[in-house]
Amino acid sequence: MDYQLKSLVERAKAGDNDAIEEILKKVKPLILSSISKCHSIAMDDDDLYQEAAIEVIYSIKDFDDERNIPFLAFLKKRIFYRLKNLTRCEQLLLSLDQPVGDVDSACTMADTIPDAGPSVEDIVQVDQQYWHLRMAMAALTPKQRRVLKMHYMQGMSMADIARKDGLHYQAVVKLKERALNNMRIFMENDI
Repeated sequence: MDYQLKSLVERAKAGDNDAIEEILKKVKPLILSSISKCHSIAMDDDDLYQEAAIEVIYSIKDFDDERNIPFLAFLKKRIFYRLKNLTRCEQLLLSLDQPVGDVDSACTMADTIPDAGPSVEDIVQVDQQYWHLRMAMAALTPKQRRVLKMHYMQGMSMADIARKDGLHYQAVVKLKERALNNMRIFMENDI
């Protein structure tokens, strides 16, 4: 099969170092293109170029003209996968025990991760509101407390509460309104 660089590849396979250098010069744009597709954090572009050049030399030795594959197509795949394998394996190892800032710092990476739950301030605020609500409920009359508990905690309607307690519907509504109004006044004055 005829292809570009055939005579150079044959000379390079025979051990001609000048032919290998000539092939490396001619495929430099291909190597640079492959490097741009394989970004590396741990290796710089010069190191990747050296790895690609080594792969070119191995590819010259491994190339089989009988398979009817153009040398440049064969080389392109070999370089690309060599660089991909090199960059795929690298990972930034990040320890959560690593100090942040100064080496002597007591603060670690784990300390900087935000907690997904509520903040301490939010918990304290909710506790205070809950305490104020309990105090406001305690200040109500027993009938008012009973109506609010049945309506809000048990989910009963005003009509059901009136039937259960043997009261008129309007009396239950008034009890609820007075209870909420008394609680509102207590909460505003207490906070």
